Amino acid sequence: MFLVDDRIGSAEFLKALRLHGVPAELTRLEFGDFAFEGKGEHGRPIQIGVERKTTTDLLGSLRSGRLQGHQLGGLLRAYDRAWVLVEGIWRTDDHGRLCRPVGSGRVVPIGAGFRPVKTIDLIKQLLTVCLRGGLHLWQTGTEHETVIFLSALYSFWTSKDLDEHQGHLAFHQTDMDKTMWAMMTGGGYP
Repeated sequence: MFLVDDRIGSAEFLKALRLHGVPAELTRLEFGDFAFEGKGEHGRPIQIGVERKTTTDLLGSLRSGRLQGHQLGGLLRAYDRAWVLVEGIWRTDDHGRLCRPVGSGRVVPIGAGFRPVKTIDLIKQLLTVCLRGGLHLWQTGTEHETVIFLSALYSFWTSKDLDEHQGHLAFHQTDMDKTMWAMMTGGGYP
């Protein structure tokens, strides 16, 4: 079952997730906005959690330290695999500031009440939270894209055991005749 936190910011996704075939229900989650049990290696149950943040929410939680000082630890304790899902489209202006598009190619700095944020600084903070903190990061542009991502994440983790996913094992060979010959003869070419 796909669990959706019953508070504002998460609960609104219940209907759309169900429309996309995700068996979702509302509950109160201590950490994260969405959670479910997936299939790890050899079918071992693992807990998956997702914290959704709009771009403005992300800036506020990074600036206050809430993401790093509270949510990060809670997500890592509660879930075997945890994602921070950032929802919102951002651009960078000619001064390197984080901005949102407002139409006709124009942008305005993001973060009412914040001093301007350099895009490079945000990216470095996110890299640190992911690489040193152990979270996975995904970005969507809209609520609809968020639903698509959550549906795909749920399907990935529940459709088959983790070790059965083998798309990363594909090989590339431009000359398939030589590849087939090598496979049939144990590696030698004529």
